Amino acid sequence: MSKTTLGLALLLAAGLLTYGLITAAHEANSSQNNQKPNEVTEEAALAKITPKPSPEAVTPLQILWETETDGSGMYSDDPPVSNGFFYYSHNNTLNAASISSGAITWTYENARTPEIITDNAIYTISGSAHLVKLSADTGKQLWSKQVAKQPMEVGGHACLSGDRILFANESGGVAAYDPETGRQLWSNPEIPMYAGTIHGEHKGVLIVSSTIDNIRSQYFGLDPATGQQVWRTEGILSPVATHEDDMILRETAAEQYIPGESPVSGHRLNLVRLDSATGQLTGQEKYQPLEDVRMMGSSLALIEQPYVYTVDGKLDQADSYLTRFTLGQSNGSGVKTYDDYGAWVAGPAEGMAFFNQNDVLTGVFLADDRTVTFAAPAQGITLIQKRGNAVFASYDNGSFLIMDASTGDIAGKLDTGLTYTYFGDIIISGTTALVRFENKTFALELPHSLL
Repeated sequence: MSKTTLGLALLLAAGLLTYGLITAAHEANSSQNNQKPNEVTEEAALAKITPKPSPEAVTPLQILWETETDGSGMYSDDPPVSNGFFYYSHNNTLNAASISSGAITWTYENARTPEIITDNAIYTISGSAHLVKLSADTGKQLWSKQVAKQPMEVGGHACLSGDRILFANESGGVAAYDPETGRQLWSNPEIPMYAGTIHGEHKGVLIVSSTIDNIRSQYFGLDPATGQQVWRTEGILSPVATHEDDMILRETAAEQYIPGESPVSGHRLNLVRLDSATGQLTGQEKYQPLEDVRMMGSSLALIEQPYVYTVDGKLDQADSYLTRFTLGQSNGSGVKTYDDYGAWVAGPAEGMAFFNQNDVLTGVFLADDRTVTFAAPAQGITLIQKRGNAVFASYDNGSFLIMDASTGDIAGKLDTGLTYTYFGDIIISGTTALVRFENKTFALELPHSLL
């Protein structure tokens, strides 16, 4: 599934973006479920606290190569790499570069970062509103098909679903194409795809969604053979996961967004199942009743068996906090809060979450509540990601750090010189880490201590 950068920004602004992976809910150990944060503080107090080193003691990260980029594809689900090549666009030109050296093997003008990458082919959208298929080895154009009105809408994106390419356009609906020939198989221009997402086929139904007003969303079930609408469902709904070929959604009450003087009772988390075949919402589960849910927003919902994690906070406040529930236990049991560790910074990711308390960055291993205090400050962090034992963090002052997840030590530092330091998913290839910022990509040598 692909998301547009614009759609991502809008959903983040509404505080409704959720995502995750799901497996069947199982009973968890009751003693663990009822464990309170203050019951693990003894072990937390024994965690290693790494003193902050002087600037001279921090090893500079080795830059293997760097290149200017235009930011397209930065937030795509699939990294633009294959067979030792990194694909990126700059100055409206698509480049195929060696991951190891940065040397450009071929270029293709008037195109952006690929939408689809296979072993043999690259599918990209050109600036002239065409979907183009290129040879992955040479960049030679194999076919080109006009797929949108002029000029190309910001939200145009494509994905591979089975034996067809699905293309969604913000004002042009959804269409399907043959990946071998580029022939259009069907088109449904009546499906609105503003800030839209293609979720793929489930139970023989193609599911897509889009926003109605940046708060309410709508889900459509389409016949994958014809593109005709089978069903439609709307609400304040955000995707969390897929389970048994149905989608698990987070449902938010409209009352949370209605200004008023009186408290509005509700729940911290409402989960529903979207039946892929019918579009009906079933199996509602409500977790943790609250006396007042006005202006409450969520920046994350993640299901990892047998738990569901949620990050919530007031829309008019900066800090958010992490809470864990045991799936299926909506009667108030199986609740764990992480407030004692401070405000949420990032995660859960690869078994770890990160928190800021008094400008101290703490990592918590969620399986056993072991903690690591990082040498790097928590103040000014733009983004954190964990990959294996490496923790990558960028700061609003332009700094980029790689840290050791097990010790909290800073393994290396880079002064990016950038004022906008959000980065896409880190790409690891051998000993090379590709760090994609909005306007520049760095290929860094991973510190030996983390290999």
